Amino acid sequence: MATRMLKLSAAAIAIAAFASGSAINSLLPDREAILNETFPVHGLVNEAVHIRTGEVSVHDVGVAHAVSRFGTTAHTSAVFLTFTVTYLPNGLETTVAPIEVEGGNGHVFGGLQAYGGVLSCGGSQAGLPISCPLAVEISPEALPGARIRIHNYSSVSGDDVAVIDLGIDDETAAQLAASDTTFEIGAPTYGGALP
Repeated sequence: MATRMLKLSAAAIAIAAFASGSAINSLLPDREAILNETFPVHGLVNEAVHIRTGEVSVHDVGVAHAVSRFGTTAHTSAVFLTFTVTYLPNGLETTVAPIEVEGGNGHVFGGLQAYGGVLSCGGSQAGLPISCPLAVEISPEALPGARIRIHNYSSVSGDDVAVIDLGIDDETAAQLAASDTTFEIGAPTYGGALP
């Protein structure tokens, strides 16, 4: 009788252990989620940020209601967040892409833009900085708290990503959104230094 009671107790303990293990395992991320997790490297405007493939910086931040490129102008009822990305490749990749804007409201903007192009900066060789003027169409309410995310080329997940805080508060957003300018998206320039 004691042996039978001991066996039943051991079985109950084993079942409880398996149930506890299953519950704990369900709370842990799976292998795929861990491998796809990005590693944010935070920075500010006019500050060089080191990522795996080189250094990036964002400067000349502004807002426009129209952008012009190669003689074609695109207008919006929202706003274009305009900025320049400077990339100093270290030889692992010649381009950083995609470049996205994460609005203060949580929405992500980027990809194919109204002026015709995917947000990227590159085409340079190791040690030669390239500066790319860019514009992203976003809603004005996304300006306060907006950040720019710059990924290593062809590595959107499982790699580090520069996250640049633009330092835009409500007051600054209102001033920027009141601007009635057209931003000329020029060709990338080579040389110079990171801020």
